[in-house]
Amino acid sequence: MAKSQYVVKSQINEESVPGKVKNNFNAKFPDAKVINWYKIGATTYEAHIKNGKQTELVVFDWEGRVGEELIQVKSKEFPKDKKTALEEKYKDLKITHVFKVKGTNNFVVEGENNGKIYQIKP
Repeated sequence: MAKSQYVVKSQINEESVPGKVKNNFNAKFPDAKVINWYKIGATTYEAHIKNGKQTELVVFDWEGRVGEELIQVKSKEFPKDKKTALEEKYKDLKITHVFKVKGTNNFVVEGENNGKIYQIKP
C-alpha cells in the first residue's frame, strides 16, 4: 500500500470563508445546501454540502478555485484491504465518512480522534 496522507481540518463559520470562495461556490452549486464549512491549513477551504440527494465535499483554494469534488459513498464501497490498512495504521481513529473523488477510483476517508477531524487519502 502506498503511503497515506492526512490532514486535520477545523470547522469554521460561514463568515470566516473568503468572499471569493463563497461567490464561486454559489455560482458552481446554486442549488446545493451547505452543511458545514471547514478550513484545512492556512489557505484551503472545504464545503460539506447536500447537492440533490448526494452528500459531497468540495475543496477550494483561497482564490475560490475548485480543487477536488468528492461524493460520499457507502463504507462497503471502500476496498477492504485499504480499510484494514488504515485501521492498523490509525488505531484510535473512528471512521465517520467515506468519499470517492469525482471521476476517479480514489477514496478519501474522514475520521475523528480526540476531538479532531482527520481526512486521510489512502
